Amino acid sequence: MPALPARGDAVRSLELPLPPARMPLVRGGRPLKRWRYVGVYGPEACVCACEVWVGPLVQRFWGVATPDGRLLSARSLVGSGGVAVSEAGVAVRARAQEDGARVEVEVELALADAPRAVESVSASGTSGYVWTRKRAGIPARGWVAVDGRRRAVDSEAVIDETAGYHSRHTLWRWSAGVGLAADGARVAWNLVEGVNDDRAGSERTLWLDGEPSEVAPVTFSPGLAAVRFEDGGELRFAPWAELAHRTRLGIVGSDYRQPLGSFTGELSGGSSSPRAMASWSDTRRGGERRAGALAGVDRGLGGGRVRVTRGSCPSPTPRLARPPHPPPRAARARRRSSRAPPGPRRCARRARGRGRRALPGCARA
Repeated sequence: MPALPARGDAVRSLELPLPPARMPLVRGGRPLKRWRYVGVYGPEACVCACEVWVGPLVQRFWGVATPDGRLLSARSLVGSGGVAVSEAGVAVRARAQEDGARVEVEVELALADAPRAVESVSASGTSGYVWTRKRAGIPARGWVAVDGRRRAVDSEAVIDETAGYHSRHTLWRWSAGVGLAADGARVAWNLVEGVNDDRAGSERTLWLDGEPSEVAPVTFSPGLAAVRFEDGGELRFAPWAELAHRTRLGIVGSDYRQPLGSFTGELSGGSSSPRAMASWSDTRRGGERRAGALAGVDRGLGGGRVRVTRGSCPSPTPRLARPPHPPPRAARARRRSSRAPPGPRRCARRARGRGRRALPGCARA
């Protein structure tokens, strides 16, 4: 295996199968785990949706959080669950598991106007590796409707695409978001602890006016109340709501926690980035998401999560087998003909409703 980690242009020079090429379903005894997550973060609502595969198994989930503490969400272990996630955007047609509200989401992403994506590949275990591509600050337009009441979405989004062969026991905390600096600069961030977090060549990135730079290692507080930077900067989190679920399927298990809310505090960017003040709000899939911003951020939106996985990254579930097809007509006819004829009493009851004529197959008394 080539020397890892690798970041940026160095990723495509690796002699490894990487997306969009097909990756083997198993490597070194570990199944391929991959997902695509889209988070759209705004001051009035945060929307997220995700598709996760572990080998041939799939899971989909979505969430909508608002500043008043309301959370609408659902997940599907079989079928689409009314969720579609792609680079082009997010679509949801489903009922929330919390109160049965009918939720519809249509959000389109303008990738042509998005900041440059960042790719990285890191080692995982003795023979595995994990590829990821992060994009943030993507213009997002659309709407969210709850029980027919529609509100517009005019915000920015984050896309997390990951594929690789994670260690069986994996724990990480992750934070991403978008915002506006005090001087008017657009900022977006992606921070992580636990996976793809080498000191150099990691996925940690801060975008300032669309230009990405790598961020030094960060530390997440145990309760996800803060994210701390090496130079002393800290982001403190005030939650709106929390998306969480647990899955246990034999040897596959997952605990997922994704708090959504706002941040305040100071943070640092790349090696040449100034300190910043920031706040933000968010939604996202298991792992942790806290903030990152730059150059005096005074507004920011994003997502937070904490995931512990055993045997899989966000837990998938096997598809249920389809019920057997009904037997053909000839087979049903043979079954009927093989049954014993009805007795005299049943025959009489049937005859009373049919003009007292003898019915075929009835035994006469």
